[in-house]
Amino acid sequence: MKKFFILYNDMLEVLDELTDEQAGKLFKTIRAYQQHLNNHLDPQPQEIPPFPVDDFVTRIAFASFKAQFNREAKQWHQSAVNNRKKGRMGNLKRWHPELYNKVVAQELSLEEAEEEARSKKARPSKGKETKKEENIAEPAHNSMESISIDQIVPYIPKKRNTYWEIKPIEALKEEYLSNERLTQVMFKILNINDKQQLSKLLCQFHEHLESQGEYEKDIRDYCSHFKNWIRKRKQEEAVEKQKKTEEQAQYPRYRTFGMNEHGQAVYLD
Repeated sequence: MKKFFILYNDMLEVLDELTDEQAGKLFKTIRAYQQHLNNHLDPQPQEIPPFPVDDFVTRIAFASFKAQFNREAKQWHQSAVNNRKKGRMGNLKRWHPELYNKVVAQELSLEEAEEEARSKKARPSKGKETKKEENIAEPAHNSMESISIDQIVPYIPKKRNTYWEIKPIEALKEEYLSNERLTQVMFKILNINDKQQLSKLLCQFHEHLESQGEYEKDIRDYCSHFKNWIRKRKQEEAVEKQKKTEEQAQYPRYRTFGMNEHGQAVYLD
């Protein structure tokens, strides 16, 4: 779903010719049309159905806005679809390189390759799952460096040929937060005490993903990427803190000033 749209200054010049009431109707129409676009262009771009505007003045004023919105919305949603496809291809390349090569060679469609990958998915019995859960050890140290992805994500097998379903990152966030064992481990690592704080970090992580054009992942890749993002963030914070400490040592903010025994002005500290 597109979360923003652009209004250009030259498009707003029409407001000079409208009354306050007419301008209000125009902006309400703009908002309604943006919702209309999201409903019909997400998740797949398609033909935009008619959008009736009853008021004659509003319809005339809205015409130029509508044309611009249509162009930009189609471009944005097509870009989102392309990014999703790249994510699916990346997942296929990582876990099923042989199927990825067939897709690249156009021997299989992406959908066929994903279906074949799903058919290979291992389905361990309940007994094995229980045994695996019991054998999962919590990290010995509160350090991101000492944690492997298999330690913090229960029920995820180590086999590289196991296929994991691609899901929107918002759905993965809910799955992540619902995993009690995982969240308890992350509380210790991050030195936090509730899911609200963890959820806030995940939202910031999503902003990072969206800035990179990533809107979908599989759960294993999502957890691994989040762990690495946290580690990198901590490293950057440590570097920034060290830099500030060095600057403060070099240029102290407060120093004691006075006179020495010879009557000269000097720093006393």
